[in-house]
Amino acid sequence: MVHAIPDDDEKRNVHVIVCGWMNGTARHVAKYAALYNDLGFSASTIVLSRGLDF
Repeated sequence: MVHAIPDDDEKRNVHVIVCGWMNGTARHVAKYAALYNDLGFSASTIVLSRGLDF
């Protein structure tokens, strides 16, 4: 399987949603969102309010 590398215009059209995990802090989730932002994608985070939401 061959995957094409997206160019800058295609990256701007993709929005990545990074979801937090149990007991994950906003700071840790933001690191992953920053990674996608650095790669040229638009990224948002979702962090649960408490660890027992599941």
